[in-house]
Amino acid sequence: MERFAVGPETLEELEVYRGGDLVATVKPKGLWIVGANGRLDILTKNGATILVDKAQKFHKPRWVAYGRTNGREDQQFDKRCFVGLLEE
Repeated sequence: MERFAVGPETLEELEVYRGGDLVATVKPKGLWIVGANGRLDILTKNGATILVDKAQKFHKPRWVAYGRTNGREDQQFDKRCFVGLLEE
């Protein structure tokens, strides 16, 4: 990024509401991280879940959830996982 004079950019957070109540916030944490393609944090009233894209470079994203994911340490992040985090 320095080589091509690309400056930092702040990405907006996504807030998820249900019936007027904030139930989750999705925060972008990094586009490039060691060992993965990117990271997002999902914050709920019950804690945080870290999403990491574990796909190979230039392949379809493969998001894995770490943390509070229905009692499991890590699992493939999909619609069912996301809904489960919002329902806890």
